[in-house]
Amino acid sequence: MKETIVSSLPNAPSSEAILRHNSITIRDALKKFQAFAGLKVTGKLDAATVNKMKQKRCGRPDVIALRQQDKYKWKKNDLTYSIESLTNELSESEVREALKKASDTWSAVTRLTLNEISQKGDITVAFARRMHDDPWPFDGEGGVLAHATLPSSGILHFDSDEKWVYMNPKAIIRFVQNSSTNELSVAMLSYNTTDVLQVAVHEIGHVLGLEHSSDSDSIMAPFYREAIDNSGNYIIPKLSASDITNIQYLYGYGNDFETDLSNTDNDSSSDRKIDINCPDEVDGIITTDGSNYLFSGNKVYEFGNTGIRKEYLLKNLFPNGPPFVQGALSNPREDKTLLFHERMVYVYHLNRSTMKFVLQPNYPKKLPTALNFKPMGAFLWLEGSQILINGNHFATYDENWNRVTLQNDVINYFDNFPTKPIRGILIRRRKVILFGDNKVYKYDIQDKRVIGKAIPLKTFLRC
Repeated sequence: MKETIVSSLPNAPSSEAILRHNSITIRDALKKFQAFAGLKVTGKLDAATVNKMKQKRCGRPDVIALRQQDKYKWKKNDLTYSIESLTNELSESEVREALKKASDTWSAVTRLTLNEISQKGDITVAFARRMHDDPWPFDGEGGVLAHATLPSSGILHFDSDEKWVYMNPKAIIRFVQNSSTNELSVAMLSYNTTDVLQVAVHEIGHVLGLEHSSDSDSIMAPFYREAIDNSGNYIIPKLSASDITNIQYLYGYGNDFETDLSNTDNDSSSDRKIDINCPDEVDGIITTDGSNYLFSGNKVYEFGNTGIRKEYLLKNLFPNGPPFVQGALSNPREDKTLLFHERMVYVYHLNRSTMKFVLQPNYPKKLPTALNFKPMGAFLWLEGSQILINGNHFATYDENWNRVTLQNDVINYFDNFPTKPIRGILIRRRKVILFGDNKVYKYDIQDKRVIGKAIPLKTFLRC
């Protein structure tokens, strides 16, 4: 009957065409899933793909729209959470302790605080089963373990049907005794249990604004990772470098890392031993996976609070790239690094298994003709805009469509920026570090003004 009705419609596709379209759609979906899960991309429902699909995981989707969450963050840094309901599998103290540890994991690397309160908090935590008070029902034991919403709705739900444990290796594994040596060894993992701390760290990442990551080392990878090692020891969940970069992109750095220009205002580079490789000028600045990189000529310098850590040749760190850059930016939301040279853009992805930047297919590309200047600097601004700049002119740029969405004068949008050309920036809490050719400025985001005086680049880099 369905075929007869469809076939009677004007210009209706044939049944064969519909089946062919559905087959292509399914194959494309499988390819996306395989790529995201780190599997061999075949487009076929092979054994590895089926096994991955059967793994326990978070309930949020993996594939998101471009730039969907550039503005998904809390508008304050001091957050509260409340526990609305518990599970019979865990004591109240275990749940409270797990949530405290999970919250502290994120607070340790950024300016966020998350504290439990007895009244309704910014984030409400609950254990629920099947159909409950949101549009995303749970599926019973196994499968989806929990789900959470992006800011600022603040919903975090665990599936009550899971066999929850808290930092308890004995509940996760079964030991066997060797009859000849009487030694205990791990016989097998008991996949029927799920560690609540592992899941809580991941889900709190969501309520803070992070989406799933295709980086298998990331705490934001969608699939549950077992909480014990091969010796039966508990593995405390830790943030990867990409997790730290992404959360700091949203909320700034924690107390453990902030380059404070006030500490160097009175320093003189002549009082230090100057490294012959200390860069004289800045061509571009990026931060990716927790590391800062400064581009200067045909070299790239990795640096931190203590100064320059490593020096690379540009062609080695960014193969098939430009001879030098005229602006660079890194967008952790899309896991891309963009290099600009003349009127060309090069887009790279960091391969975290080799820690090498890989030029993406179909790049380099010519910048759009609508861009009425040649970039001489670039940076990612606070709300996620990708800025190209040359003197007093700037444009917002979208590499996915290779187009500019706004062009104007710097003074009209960036109050009290230095009159000297800006090559790149670093974001530090409420401050932005602005890099000129060979000078460094501190800019207060709230007051919209430069603080203090500029210092020489060599003084900032302690070289």
